[in-house]
Order: sequence, then structure tokens, then C-alpha cells
Amino acid sequence: MGRTLTINNPIPPENSPTLDSGPLPPSEQTVLLEGPGSTLGLASQKPTKEFKLPPFPTIPGFHIHGELGRGAMGVVYEATQNNLNRLVAIKLLLIDSPDLIKRFQLEANALGRIHHEGILEIYDVGFSGERPFLVTELMKGGTLNKATAGLQVDSRDAASLALQMSRALAATHAVGILHRDLKPGNVMLVAPPPKPDANGLIRLGGVQIKLCDFGLAKDIDDSSQHMTQTGVVMGTPGYMAPEQAMGNQRDLGPPTDIFALGAILYELLTGRPPFRGETQLETIRMTAERDPVALSKMRAGIPIDLETICLKCLHKHPARRYTTALDLALDLEAFLANKPIKARRTSQWERSWKWCARNPTLAASMGFILTGLMIALLLAYLATQSRFQRDNQNLASLQKNLGFERLRDNDLTKAAIWFAASLSRETRPELRAIDRLRLGALMDGFPWIRSYVVHDRAVQGAEWSPSGRLYLCYGDDRAIRIQDPTQFPPTVAELVLPRGPLDLGVRILSARFLDESRVLALDEDGQLFEWHWLQQKQQKQPKKIGDGFTAFAVDSTKGFFALAREDKVYIDFGKRASLDSWATLKPIAFGGGRPIELLFMADHLGLVLRTKTSIVRLAPDGKTLPMTGIEGPITCLAKCPQGKNLAAANSLGDVRIWLNGQTLPEKLSLSHPVKVLCLAFSPDGKYLASGAIDQRVSVNELSSGLLKYQVFHDGEVTCLAFSPTETLLYTGADDNTVRIWHSNSGKNASSKLVYNATIRTIVPHPTAPLLLAGGDDNVCCLWDTAQKNRIQFFLEG
Repeated sequence: MGRTLTINNPIPPENSPTLDSGPLPPSEQTVLLEGPGSTLGLASQKPTKEFKLPPFPTIPGFHIHGELGRGAMGVVYEATQNNLNRLVAIKLLLIDSPDLIKRFQLEANALGRIHHEGILEIYDVGFSGERPFLVTELMKGGTLNKATAGLQVDSRDAASLALQMSRALAATHAVGILHRDLKPGNVMLVAPPPKPDANGLIRLGGVQIKLCDFGLAKDIDDSSQHMTQTGVVMGTPGYMAPEQAMGNQRDLGPPTDIFALGAILYELLTGRPPFRGETQLETIRMTAERDPVALSKMRAGIPIDLETICLKCLHKHPARRYTTALDLALDLEAFLANKPIKARRTSQWERSWKWCARNPTLAASMGFILTGLMIALLLAYLATQSRFQRDNQNLASLQKNLGFERLRDNDLTKAAIWFAASLSRETRPELRAIDRLRLGALMDGFPWIRSYVVHDRAVQGAEWSPSGRLYLCYGDDRAIRIQDPTQFPPTVAELVLPRGPLDLGVRILSARFLDESRVLALDEDGQLFEWHWLQQKQQKQPKKIGDGFTAFAVDSTKGFFALAREDKVYIDFGKRASLDSWATLKPIAFGGGRPIELLFMADHLGLVLRTKTSIVRLAPDGKTLPMTGIEGPITCLAKCPQGKNLAAANSLGDVRIWLNGQTLPEKLSLSHPVKVLCLAFSPDGKYLASGAIDQRVSVNELSSGLLKYQVFHDGEVTCLAFSPTETLLYTGADDNTVRIWHSNSGKNASSKLVYNATIRTIVPHPTAPLLLAGGDDNVCCLWDTAQKNRIQFFLEG
């Protein structure tokens, strides 16, 4: 059996609650589709009888003033109810059709059961002869679709109107009635709307509206009525919910009306319904199969929360819409109050799934294409990975070879870097195990930093405390820091020396431990300070001993100290005199110029001092003994650990040695062809190492004067020292490295210790394999140089 489509036109005119006088677009014409299953066709319902009315019919109790509007099935008059003297609207049916008369009666029954400010109020119902009529309150504002035709509505005003409709729907559903034909033409304005502005924007925020035309209403719990049987589609295309458009009457419920309200809100925000086809059937098909276009694509500036509310109302599945109109009203109230809403946007995954469900053939085709593409990409990826692994393997072999080259050059640091790079690219498990062992064996021989100190300017010197538990370092920033490497952070005390009266910011010349708790420091201004660092909290500033000093020496193990001031030296050989009483000590005048360095020798040899051009030994009995055999600017002094032998060098490259306090040097050929910058005796006193600006370090045997070996840097050698506990020689240079050599052979003993600037000081620990080294990069590092167990056979591959 075919399906019949009946088009009614009960939409109210501008001043009518129920009728409109003009033709409507297809999307707003109420339709009736009957018969399940077959092809849809259009037909006109043939009335049993059509009433012929005089221009103004006579209805007892009412005085009719004129016609408000006329449609295909009825007419609406404006009238006065005589007994109450009030204006009313009278809707009079023109077509004698049993179905239309029943719908007319259904509308009257529905309006009579609902009492809410948002629902059109019914006053009376009856028959005028054979013609049924309905008496309702008179609406002066016309319909919502007429008020907004061709105009833009503010987003918040649209939300306010939707809030009124949702409250009215909640009252309708509360009495068990579904509207089923909610649309802008069935929403009446109580009063005429305001005029739009010059930009075509109409403000409806303060407008009161009412729902009308309950001709398609039904009881929510009553599915037995013949007018609502399954397969019959009733409603207005463009506003019907999908389940209503498909004729599934048993699935209708409050979410059906909520869909229609969402469609009205969509139209208020965008100017068009969510679904509009060229024909009614196309509109119905779009409603059932498509999702509405996002509001933000239709009109810019729509709030995200309001768009979310609207799209939730328009969800294809009733269970995914608002459960009740009251829930919708609460979200709209939250939006208008700028509070969070409960609705959430549909995820991209869900939108994709719904598209696939609506387009299974196209989705299957795309899935097949994507599967083929994925297989092709996978094969390409596997081929690329295979090439990548081969390239990685070749690169790992090259890096490994470069590591062996650096290893043969004793550059352990760069060798370790190349071996680590090779390990990161090696993919074969058996070779990775060997590479890890090789790298571990190599790293086991590396010195490592136990602690470090960062100054604001270059580090000039460092020293271990008498116990060897602490060390100090000082720099051009006039700061002295006491460090304990057994704790973290290692700095236990810090002092910045006060500036002199000229505030020149001069650097510290020297800083030494007097004992475990005191430090003596001298700056270039000649200011000498004593710092009780353990009392730093009580003593904020160091004690100033005096001005005009040029050098000092301290033997903390014996309690000796010596101070040089002008051309005199004040020496305390174990008398334990206080530094405050230094002036009470008998001065020794030598008349050889300004002393710039003092060294305590063995007890019977006294003290050695150096000026720019001479060296003098001051005996314990006060005699001055000039040390001869060297001329020119003297650059450095060194004494052997036993304190009996002395070495000196000058800017001409001459190196001289005086044994056992003698004033004449030994006849040994230890000279460099260029300026010598540093000297050091081996712990047993048998060898002397000298470093010069020719980038060489020469180690000579004192008994024979013969050269034992030479080692080289890539820059001027600035400092050197022998390890007291291990057979190691440490050298520093302006190639920014400290290098460690075996002192008995001159072979590399470890990797380079790399800095960022010239090395200025090297101080080994007196009893432990530890090394202090610092320089112009403002950092003083404490290195652990202990010789580890090394697995040599892995280093050769």
C-alpha cells in the first residue's frame, strides 16, 4: 500500500494564535505521511465537506470585529467575549474532516490541561452549528518566525527565548503531553517585538513568548491512539526529530520535543533550520541521515557553550539528548549566568563513527583504500628500517674505529665519546655487550669530579688544610671559600675581603691556612687579613693585621709564619707569637728590594725570599745569605719536600738548583730556551720538573743532570706538581687542560681534564689521590685521580 502525504497549514498569522494567511516554505509545512514501507507520494487530503461562511459568522456570546488570518482549513477572528468584555481569538474550522475535527478536539483538550505562563491559554470550545470553534487569549505580537524573518538574533537573546520555551515544554511534559509540532510558527509573542537596528539585529531578550497549536499533541504514555500509530509521520520537516521523521511513534517522548526546540534555537542563531531540502521528503531524509552543520561554521561569534547545548538537543539518538526539558532549562540558565554547563561536545571519534554508520558503502571503500595504504606504508617503513639499520651499523663501525685512533693517541676522553656514539648505534646484541664492557673499562680509568667551586672571576690559587680534610680556593673576585668535599653542598664558609681605601678592587695575592680554623690572606694593596672562619657567624669581617705587606709564608705544621713589609722580614720560628704582635718581632733587613715570595726551608736552613731579580736565604740566626748563579727576572721558586734543596728559574729559560742550603748552584744543564713559568720537585727529591712557554715539560734527574723525559701541551705550561702518594705528574697549560702522566716514564696516565680557560693552579692532596685545579674559567674542581682496575684487552677491540 502506498504512503499518503497530507499537507496542512495551521500556522498562525501575525496576530493569530493558530493560523497563517500565506503559503509556507516546505520545511515549515506540517505534514502527515501514512502507510509503512513504500515510495512516498504527495496528495491533498480530500475533505468530506467544506463549510461556507458569511464574512462575519455569528457565534453566541461573542462579537466578531474582523478576520485575523485565513488558512486552508480554518480562519481566525478577533472578537470580544460579551460576558467578560475581553478581547479573544476565535479559531473556526472550515473543513468537515473527521480526522481534523478530532485533532481540533485534541488541541482543545491539551490546552485545557496545561496551565503555564508559557502556554497559550484556552477560554472556551464549542460548535457553531456544525462548525467547531476554539476561543483563546489574543496574542498581539504575532509568531516568532515573522518577528525574526531576515533578521539576526543576539546569541544571549536566543538563549533567553529557548529558556522560556524549555520551561513551557517542561510544564507540558509534566502533565503527560507531547507537542510534536514545535516550530517558530507555533511560538507566539505576547506583545509586538521591538524594531531591528540599522544592522538588521533584533533584540528579543525581554520578549515574552507562548507555545500554541497543540493539534498534533499526544499523551506520552498512550501509544494506542489510531492517530499516532507506527508508520504515520506527523510534524513539520526541518523541526521533526529523526524518530518522528521515520514514523517510529513508540519511540517518541520528551526528547522529541527537545529536538524541535534545538532546531528553533539553531534557526534563531543561524537564520535557517538545521535541515532544509528542496522538498519535504528531502528535508525528512536529511533529518534522518545527516548531522547539522556546526553553528560556528554558519555564523561567527556564537559562544561555544551555547553551540554545545544546541547540538546536544539535535543529537540523532534520543538517549544522547537532554532527558527532560528541565535539564535543558538548567543548562540554559547556567549559560546565561556565565556558569559551567553540564553538556559536553561530541568527540571527533563519535562523529567519525556516525558518518561511517550513515555511509557504510563509502566507509567500506575508504577502509579498503586505507588498509592498502597502511600495508604499503608498512612495507616502505620496513624497507627504510632495514636501510637505516645497515647505515647505522656502518656508522657504528666508523665511530668505533675513530675511538681506537683516539685511544692510541692516549686521548681517552674523545675515545670514550666515539665509543659511546658507536654503542648508541650498534644493533647486534653480541657486539653491544662487548662495546659496553669496553666503554666501562675505559670510563673506569677516568678521573671524576668530587666537588667544585664557582667564583665570579678567575681562580688564582688553592690549598689543603693541615689535616687534609678541608681546602680553600681564592680568586680575582676577592672571595675565599672553605670547602669540605665530604658533604653537600661542600662550601662551609665564604668571605669576600674588604676593599682598600682607594676601592681599586685589586685581587688576592695569596691565601693560606694558619691552622685548621684560621686563614691568612694578602691582597695587592698590601692589606693582610686574619680570618677565623669557624667564627664566621660571630665575626662578620676578617681581622686586619696591617698595611704595606708584600708577601708572607706559613708552616702550619710547625706554627711558623713570616711577614715581608717593605725591605724587612718578620719571622716567628715557633715562638707562637700572635699575629697582632708581629711588630714586636725582630725584623731582618736585607736591602735587596721588595720581597714577592717567601718559602720556609728545613729548620736549620731558615727562610728563602725572592725579589724580582734576586734570591736571599735568611738563616735562623738572622744572617742574610744571597743565592748566586741566576740573573734577570726570576719567574718561579720551588723547594723539595724535605726542605733542603731549592730551585729557581728566570725569564731567560735558566734553571738553577741549590743543594743543602748552599749559596752556589749545582753545575747541571737543566735550562729551557725560553721563559720558564713553573718548577716542582718529585716527592723523593730526585727529579725536577720544569714547564715553559715552549709548551714543554722537562723532567731531569738531579744526581746526573740528565733529561729523563719530556711531555708536551698545546699551549704554554703554567703550573705543575708531583703527586705525593702516586707516581703521577700533573701539568696545566693555557690549552685549557690538565694532563696526568706517569712520573717515572712520562706516558699518559689518564684522559685530559678539560676546562674552558687557562689553568692557574694545581695542588695535589698530601695523602690521598685527590687533585685541586682551577683557572681563568672561574672554576676550581676537586678531582679523584685514583688509579682504577682496567680491563686492557677490551680496549684493543
